[in-house]
Amino acid sequence: MESGAPDKPPQVTQAKDGGDSRSNGGDEEEEEPPDELVCPISGQIFEDPVITDDGHTYERALIEDWFRRGTRNSPLTNKPLPSTTLRPNIVLRGIIEAWHKKSKAKKT
Repeated sequence: MESGAPDKPPQVTQAKDGGDSRSNGGDEEEEEPPDELVCPISGQIFEDPVITDDGHTYERALIEDWFRRGTRNSPLTNKPLPSTTLRPNIVLRGIIEAWHKKSKAKKT
């Protein structure tokens, strides 16, 4: 960390219409995903969700970058993590795949 100050947990900003600032990849017709399917760091639907030791789920590339920068606290709670071990969140990945299929089926 360049400034020496600890990183703060990320914030998902709220849009004026009450939604949040995440996008749906340019597909204006796609239904807004439930919050549980969205990474708290990026505000985007998970592609490779992983679980940290405190039980929270993040996008793999983003939490790995978080750790690479020397941060060992949880992005959500800012509490120290006992390790940087990441476990794939296979259940959530399946739920996301099912949500994508259901969302696409509604369009047709």
